[in-house]
Amino acid sequence: MLKEDTQLEYLVHFYAPFTGGDECIVPKGTIFTVTQPMRDDAFYIHRSKGEELDEEDKLTKIMIEKVKTGRYKKMADRLQGFSFFITEEQLRTIPLEFLSAVRNRRTKYTIY
Repeated sequence: MLKEDTQLEYLVHFYAPFTGGDECIVPKGTIFTVTQPMRDDAFYIHRSKGEELDEEDKLTKIMIEKVKTGRYKKMADRLQGFSFFITEEQLRTIPLEFLSAVRNRRTKYTIY
């Protein structure tokens, strides 16, 4: 979970053989789950709400608006979704609180 508003990069996926990239301020309290390695120094992370395009979600609205008005505006009608990722360096430097579930017990880990 983000402990403060934080700028993160993400991938923008379209119904085409194309994936772009962008960044935005992700609000404090947004919860992510680390899912799998992306490359040697980064991991894919998924929002707790899932990766579906929920157009009522505040963060999704911001990201969709960036697509509609930014460098990908010509492809906005083919928008499929977004994928967040986080680098190992960001894991050490941004204020995150990690929650881990172990048999109905929640343990908190904080990395600064």
